[in-house]
Amino acid sequence: MRPIYGITIPALTLSMAVSGIATALEPPKNLRWVDSPIRDTVVPSSPGSLVASPASSSSIRLSWSASSDNVGVTAYLIFRGGNQVGTVPGTTFAYQDTGLSASTTYTYTVKARDAAGNVSANSNVATASTEPEGNTGHPFPFAFSDPQFFANTSASDPIDLSCNVPRSDLTITEHREPAAIINNCENGVATIRRVRLGGDGGTNGTVREGYRCGGSGTMNIEDTWLEAKGSGADHADVVQCYDPNNSPAATMNVKHTTIRAYTTSATAGIFVADSYALHLYLTDVLFWGGPYGLRVHDDGRPGSVHLNNVCFYGESETNNSFGFGAFLLDSTIAEWNNVNWCTIHNGQLVVHGPIPQP
Repeated sequence: MRPIYGITIPALTLSMAVSGIATALEPPKNLRWVDSPIRDTVVPSSPGSLVASPASSSSIRLSWSASSDNVGVTAYLIFRGGNQVGTVPGTTFAYQDTGLSASTTYTYTVKARDAAGNVSANSNVATASTEPEGNTGHPFPFAFSDPQFFANTSASDPIDLSCNVPRSDLTITEHREPAAIINNCENGVATIRRVRLGGDGGTNGTVREGYRCGGSGTMNIEDTWLEAKGSGADHADVVQCYDPNNSPAATMNVKHTTIRAYTTSATAGIFVADSYALHLYLTDVLFWGGPYGLRVHDDGRPGSVHLNNVCFYGESETNNSFGFGAFLLDSTIAEWNNVNWCTIHNGQLVVHGPIPQP
């Protein structure tokens, strides 16, 4: 006689074969374990905040925020017009689509995929148009005299920013107090576009401090050349964010912009401190000169930095344009994609090598 005893546990089956007649004092014999593997069926969340922007007459840049998954995202799938055109690793949040036609509009979505092959739903839809034929597609201005500023008019007073009133095509070359651009928008959106501050190589202008942050809204800086000379030990930075009272955190989006500082003892390219809570997004940005190009201290307040396609001017860690270092970051680094040492030579951007995330 061979009774069979069975016990079922979730994901595991325990089978016992007992020879003879079992008694309270007789242990089971021939115990066998059988594993039933659990398959991952959890789909990653959709990528967020997909943005498309023209890179040249034949290419478009994409960037997005990370998806989440119970195990981990292993890849992002890029779609143009519903057809897959590329794949990047799960730690990469940017893509450049090349081989496109000039002056043409393209539509994109992105999906996330995990190791089990589960694929997320589409991200938001992002649309961009390539530049006209012959456009070099520089990711940021190469000089104060960049051709995109030829239509600018001179601003005789500081630029005071109001909510939802964009300011564009302006030039400031003279010293203004307390700064050349002052954000007075508390909770809305303040935007500058194709604005240039400073002077050619720091010789024809006397801008001491560039952009003064403020409020808890959204600040957009696009297609802009920002240059400041500072004054000795005075913290007169190109972009300066001080305000321990801003709550909730503000957001700053800097795109296609050059941040040019000069190496006085205290003039950084972007300086965030004194408990100013800021989520800083940098896309296609060049930091050039200063004790530090990018210096962020969140001082215990919620904040983050996101770097996508960012250059620090120089050839290496030991040969660059910064007095103390390219950056000093005491904040959450949420994104660090395609960050490089770069220089400009004969009107062309030269990429010398990647900068590892600190």
